[in-house]
Amino acid sequence: MQELVIHKHKDQYRVDTGISSTSLLIGKEFWELYADNNFQKNWDSLYRNCSWATAFQSREFVMPWYQVFAKEYLPVVVTSHINGELCGLLTMALPNSGASIDQLGLSRIQIIGAGAYEAEYQVWLAEEGVGEFFIKEALFLLKERFPKSDILFRFLPAQTPIGWTKTEKIWQSCCVIQEFKRPLLELQSASVAQHLQITRQHKTKYNRLKRTGNLVFEKITDSEQFTTVLNDLAEQYDFRQGVMFNMNQFRENPFKKDFLIQLFRNGILHVTIMRLNNEIIAAMVAVQGKNWVHLQGLNTHSPFHAKNSPGMLHFFMLGRCLSNEGYNIFDLTPGGDGYKERFATAYDQVYSLVVTDNIPYRLKRRARKLIYDRLIKSGHRPMSVELNLKKKLYTLRHQFKAISHGNFYRYKKADASHYLYKIPPLLSSKIPISINSLKDLLNFETGGTHVSRWEFLEDAMRRFENGQHTYTWAEGGRLLCCAWLYTTESQHKYACFEINYCHPEVREHLREFLAKSETVAAIYHKAYLPYVIKATEKQICKALELTENIQSFKF
Repeated sequence: MQELVIHKHKDQYRVDTGISSTSLLIGKEFWELYADNNFQKNWDSLYRNCSWATAFQSREFVMPWYQVFAKEYLPVVVTSHINGELCGLLTMALPNSGASIDQLGLSRIQIIGAGAYEAEYQVWLAEEGVGEFFIKEALFLLKERFPKSDILFRFLPAQTPIGWTKTEKIWQSCCVIQEFKRPLLELQSASVAQHLQITRQHKTKYNRLKRTGNLVFEKITDSEQFTTVLNDLAEQYDFRQGVMFNMNQFRENPFKKDFLIQLFRNGILHVTIMRLNNEIIAAMVAVQGKNWVHLQGLNTHSPFHAKNSPGMLHFFMLGRCLSNEGYNIFDLTPGGDGYKERFATAYDQVYSLVVTDNIPYRLKRRARKLIYDRLIKSGHRPMSVELNLKKKLYTLRHQFKAISHGNFYRYKKADASHYLYKIPPLLSSKIPISINSLKDLLNFETGGTHVSRWEFLEDAMRRFENGQHTYTWAEGGRLLCCAWLYTTESQHKYACFEINYCHPEVREHLREFLAKSETVAAIYHKAYLPYVIKATEKQICKALELTENIQSFKF
């Protein structure tokens, strides 16, 4: 049995076992190593030779992430050499809290795979036959240096050597590994053309869009063009993420655009868009490598055309495009989404892995795994169950906060079904009015309505899907007023402005906002109908009732 020797030098730990050596490099130690051109070439070679490697382990992906997010994360890298040749590489990261490495070594921290949530798969690279040997040594070094750490791998790809987590007692006691079904679209199968045939339902929607104007599917290959369209894609993506998950990744992380631009320049993004009369109505920014394309990046569509399913139509076109370009697999990624199941032609297994000595955290992760497995067996989608629970808790917290600040009863809906008002006379105004501005809606702040930001954006999506148009007033990065224009049927036909948001600071300008909106609407829609105003928020109704030349009435 070979002698195991541990060396420590500054921030570097190393394990020697005779002909092999494994080193842990943190921060500056890694940057010094990366400056070596031979190391870069060896990394590339190891990536190409590793059978389970994905594009998320390539230099073209990992290094832009380390560089762009250097203020947020600290590189934590393990390398292994046999006879001087690189045979193993693990790229991880620590949150860059500003604490020293020694302080972090004494703290309860999480070590995550390089890429964080930008990387669908986080795994080590190794030459054939040394995968298990390398990762066990790498984890040993990490736990030696950071004994209180939890080590997290988001997803391990299929074929990753993980038998040691189930067969060796020392690892069984500290590892929580969970299986996930991964849907795949086999792009070179004999039946792929038939599988990607647009259904009759979607053909109808496609023809409807074609009648509207010039419908074009295109691939973006120019860096400047990608940078230009990225702003529109970011707004669509943040709006969709806000509706679905109450997240706005580009707004919350200003470095995300820079990261994607760098990935595009490195040639590992596959970008396609669908335009209608030069308006982007659907897009896919996917990561590609090793003849695979991964559904990880941006998958978005315009809410203004949601009833015609531009996202699904784009998916059909994208599948045929990837097949024609010679890609083998379109990785639809785990998640259980209905549209992924629709396009999948095969499935395999991927795994999440947590390595921790913290008993409460380990029990929590194992309980989470048990609940997940039971939900799957009972026919429920775990992500949907978790999301619904998060939404309910979020809404309760919002309501409790509003009550504690004395705002809930002031802003809650009026008991009466609706308040209706005659539109005021036309006035000149300098108020800037925008039509269907996602940017303005994303600038929503609580305080002008009883609903939370999540509920506000969900409501906006439903209104867009029903064909309504939003008229907004925003200044200084804040939404000040929002009204929705739609045609309503009662005894008479009206164009209805429904005000669902008004910031407390501008309530005295409601009349001016409505007058300017009516003027813009008459120009934009090129039609005239009698206008009425609708509101159900108590404070907005009160402000309208006190406004000159506005009289309430009911149908």
